[in-house]
Amino acid sequence: RILVLNSWADSAADTRFVITINGKSWPFTERITLDVGDTLRARVINGSEHVVLRNITVLNETSGGFMSGVNDVQVIGGEIGNIDPGDGIHFNNQYGRSTNIVIDGLYMHDLTRTRDGSAHNDGIQTGDVDGLTIRNSIFTNSGTQGIFLNPYNGGVTNNVLVENNFLGSAQLGYNILNVRSVNNVVVRNNSFSGGDFYIGP
Repeated sequence: RILVLNSWADSAADTRFVITINGKSWPFTERITLDVGDTLRARVINGSEHVVLRNITVLNETSGGFMSGVNDVQVIGGEIGNIDPGDGIHFNNQYGRSTNIVIDGLYMHDLTRTRDGSAHNDGIQTGDVDGLTIRNSIFTNSGTQGIFLNPYNGGVTNNVLVENNFLGSAQLGYNILNVRSVNNVVVRNNSFSGGDFYIGP
């Protein structure tokens, strides 16, 4: 089941917004009910702002999450794991640049590529983001890299803070933190185990 959440206003000057689900507002839309243990896959795209994803669980899927063209998104807590063959969370500029993103307290683990041996799957890959904080999280047993800060396709990766995380080994023996062609990155108070980091062009 696909549910599209959006905000609607009568005009650009209207400060009153209505949250809609699949184009309808309450009470005309359907209820969203998730039981403990249910799987939810999130794609936050195309102008979405002020979104909080709290304690989501994404397990046994082909990809974990995707963000493009969004502002002020928080991923608080939660678990993303057993992803094959995609990334845990992927940022690119398909719908524009993403800005002001916070990932705090996420547990990401066990990314594999048994479905596609040529896949390049990372815990987090930043093709285009400006303003990203990753803190208090665990990344372990990623496929290629745990955190891959590397813009591509005309994107940028700017203003990144990586702090107070545990980064465990990558299955394919690559870097658990890979930093390339980025601006203004701070990495502090993290623990690395079973792999190393790379910083370069």
